[in-house]
Amino acid sequence: MEGDSTVLGFGVLLAAGGTMGYLKKGSLPSLVAGVGSGAAFAWASQDLTTRKPQAQGLSVLLLLVMLYRLKKTGKFMPAGMISILTLGMLAKLTR
Repeated sequence: MEGDSTVLGFGVLLAAGGTMGYLKKGSLPSLVAGVGSGAAFAWASQDLTTRKPQAQGLSVLLLLVMLYRLKKTGKFMPAGMISILTLGMLAKLTR
């Protein structure tokens, strides 16, 4: 079975963002969360027909966490941008 490149790309984006947060601000939670969620999306992308529920659940969790962070900090980047991208991913996964 062929992997889903959109979901894989989203996973790579999350991992890269977490790594960037660590390198720029020394944020270990950003590194762990970004690489962890990125790896989970990459894993789900390899067989989306059977792993779609896990990807949907992860999307909901990520969206809730990012919306909480957006409300708490009031800063659009990165929480607002990731929230918007996650909404798009959730829309793709629920089709």
